[in-house]
Amino acid sequence: MTRPVLFAAAALAALVVASPVMAAPATQEGESIVFESLGHRVTMPLPDFGSGTPTPLSALQTYDETNDKEALLELLPPGQQFTSWGQLYWTRMVMVPELTLEQMRGFTVQGFSQICKPDEVEYFTADGTDGFAPLIFVCGAHADGIGLDGLGEVMITAYRKTDDGIAVVTMEWRGPAFPVAVLNAWPIDGRALIERAKALDAAVSFEAVE
Repeated sequence: MTRPVLFAAAALAALVVASPVMAAPATQEGESIVFESLGHRVTMPLPDFGSGTPTPLSALQTYDETNDKEALLELLPPGQQFTSWGQLYWTRMVMVPELTLEQMRGFTVQGFSQICKPDEVEYFTADGTDGFAPLIFVCGAHADGIGLDGLGEVMITAYRKTDDGIAVVTMEWRGPAFPVAVLNAWPIDGRALIERAKALDAAVSFEAVE
């Protein structure tokens, strides 16, 4: 599991008290990945990891973990390791009915800010397709002492909500630390990141299933 920091915010942790359960494996349907758990389905596009060519699910390395409140699916491109990745694609369901999209986006920012140097953080939103804008988060340099010295990352996250909970779908790129203000120094070209965030947002859905 590589994404515990997203839910480091104490307020969210207090809402999520859970017990282990089983999740169904992810499947590919056309150009989408489908992940079903906790009576819900996340549909998200196949990742291209910045190459422009979608990678089929069968070629990806996968990790999933589920309890009765949360479900996580992580995907890596071929040849990478969960302990030292350069690109990571993932989705997480959080089944807390009272949680709002605004709160969830705030928890994302708070959680990831904790692992970055304070003066090397930038975040903003892109216009969303369902009335709630996706997040773009930029970490020019990770904080000292967490095993990520000399590295930075950028990520885009789309958010969806049902009456029962929220799903996030995130793509991350990690590489050598970089100046936040220099877009072409980012691990993925920052000049195209808003359009990438919009495209991800347009292709994500989250729904309850029988």
